[in-house]
Amino acid sequence: MDGKLADIAAQAGHEVSVYQPILDEKVKTSGFSSPNITLYSMPKNKGDYPAFKEDTVDNLWEGMNIKNLFNFGEIRAEFCTAIMNDSKNHALLKAQNFDLVVLEWFEPCGYGVIQKIGAKKYITTWSGDVNANILTSFGIKTHFSYSPGMMSTVTEKMTFLQRVSNMFSYGFGKLFVQPAMTGTVTKVIQKHYPDFDYDKAVAKSSFFLFNAEEHVSYVLPRTPKIINIPNMDNDKPKPLTGKISEIVESEKTKGIVLFSFGSVIQAFSMPSRVKEAFLGAFSEFPEITFFWKYEKPEDGTASNIPNVIVDKWLPQRDLLYHPKIRAFITHGGQNSLNEAAVAGVPLLSLPVFADQPTNTELIKYRGTGLGIDHKTITKEKVVASLREILNNDKYREKAKLISRMIQARPLTSKEIFLKSVDFAAEFGETGTLSAEGANQSAIVLYSLDVIGFLFGVVVVVILLLKWVLVGSYGFVLSRFDKKKVE
Repeated sequence: MDGKLADIAAQAGHEVSVYQPILDEKVKTSGFSSPNITLYSMPKNKGDYPAFKEDTVDNLWEGMNIKNLFNFGEIRAEFCTAIMNDSKNHALLKAQNFDLVVLEWFEPCGYGVIQKIGAKKYITTWSGDVNANILTSFGIKTHFSYSPGMMSTVTEKMTFLQRVSNMFSYGFGKLFVQPAMTGTVTKVIQKHYPDFDYDKAVAKSSFFLFNAEEHVSYVLPRTPKIINIPNMDNDKPKPLTGKISEIVESEKTKGIVLFSFGSVIQAFSMPSRVKEAFLGAFSEFPEITFFWKYEKPEDGTASNIPNVIVDKWLPQRDLLYHPKIRAFITHGGQNSLNEAAVAGVPLLSLPVFADQPTNTELIKYRGTGLGIDHKTITKEKVVASLREILNNDKYREKAKLISRMIQARPLTSKEIFLKSVDFAAEFGETGTLSAEGANQSAIVLYSLDVIGFLFGVVVVVILLLKWVLVGSYGFVLSRFDKKKVE
């Protein structure tokens, strides 16, 4: 997401620099394409970041358990330690005297870097959707009755038991997920700046720009500085060309389905039982052509299934807008959710980790698709889900309705982003868009002291009433007994 933002800012005439230390040498792209962007990098040396293993991401198919969470936290701490000691690049960046810095919420070490380079004005971006755990940094109360917590699988309409579950989900996020994701990095930054407070650093952002469609997401309370900027790469789709065009336009192809898992979870690492379930299901739909973005087609996957096209790269956006598109099979990542929403394409989601289960429940809740659990997946379940989506028009109709609402927005995400950049570069964090709750303790924010005081008053009043009633009863009883004796 931030690479695209860098391109857009450069295209608008801004002088843009990107600081991009290397963690995974297998990642060969920078994320941006503009030749007018200056890149500052920190190479990875042999032996750096011992907690990071080649199979770290592949292991996520086993689930995001506590062990994996804290392993991620350890990796991030090692990486941030190196970044905070990158004095050479810090000096080069400080000399630029930037008007504005754009940070990523998921990479909190950036808040330490801006202190190193003396930057005062900054925007925070987030490639996912906001949730109750994030909003607390901005002093916004958590409404457990309709605000799903981090990695929660409930919707905004909850039963009593789901509300109980949601509170546990929120607590799990606060006690385990956030400490693993940001707590270890916060400790690293505090070695250089002891007074550093992560939540306050986030709250002091001029804006918090996040990557979710407002007509798809749940409605949560927020301040004016928290703004949606989804689908930044929303240029018009291009006509299909070459072999892909020939296949799609063929009379034999009655419809197409796109199958893509994005860039983090790669398809070739998928457990064999999951691959077999999908491939077996695809063979049951000979009139549909399945385009599968698969990183290692040389391994022969799907070579014996004529209606499955496997390739390392596919024109995803162009396929999603083609009239023959029938569905999009995804891992439930935020970008896939956004792209399908604006294109009006139904989804079949196979979530693996992080926000993907939450997004899958959102897809089902909005009526734009279905979900499958990769732990219990079978060919029969995939066939049933595909038949439901392909043959039931309600999913396509709902997806198209949401698409039309998105297209009717008065301002594009690109326009909102550029206006936000210009405003933040001029004024910084003005305080006029911030909630006072960000400066309050949990006791004050949730009025626990007031509730405690009022409870105490009620208890005192009850005790006083009891004392008065007991005293009055005793007085009346004594008078009655006295008269009885007389």
